[in-house]
Amino acid sequence: MTAGSRLSLFAAPSGGGKTTVALDMLDNQANGAEVFGHTTNKLTYLVLLQDRGMRALRRTLKRLRIDPEQLPYRLIGYGDKIKAITEALEACDPMPQALFIEGIDLLEGDSGKGHNVESLLTRLHRIADHYHVAIIGSSLGGCPKMKPKDKYTSQRDRVIGSSVWGRKVETIITCSERPGKRRMK
Repeated sequence: MTAGSRLSLFAAPSGGGKTTVALDMLDNQANGAEVFGHTTNKLTYLVLLQDRGMRALRRTLKRLRIDPEQLPYRLIGYGDKIKAITEALEACDPMPQALFIEGIDLLEGDSGKGHNVESLLTRLHRIADHYHVAIIGSSLGGCPKMKPKDKYTSQRDRVIGSSVWGRKVETIITCSERPGKRRMK
């Protein structure tokens, strides 16, 4: 991961490990460890929580052996979510180089409507460009209503909601359980 104006997405069904993978990745790269077989740059980061409460966050951090006191995070409340994101970034010193937004698909209206997603992603791209920050979001993924023969062949097209997600973000990582493999605990 490098800093810059990028927008990426982790997608998986609820409980599919999006936050676990993202927090582990951010913690490892901040410490200079390899991530997905790549060297990292020890980037500073901020976590914004949209769909998880403090108890759930603490359980995840305990499982990952991440000290909650060392995790740079903020809760996004009600109201103008884009304003809350910019205020959270501006409150940081130094400015984070990466921003993880948990529940990015909940930020603006119905994430199944293309115009909502397009508006949200356009605004997030502007934030990424203005603050020179890599934005990573988590969103539901899975396409549960499709028959096996009708499923999308591309994983990036399986993000629940509008197809705009797959068209307007740079990278989509889909988290799924592999048959015969146990999930992280």
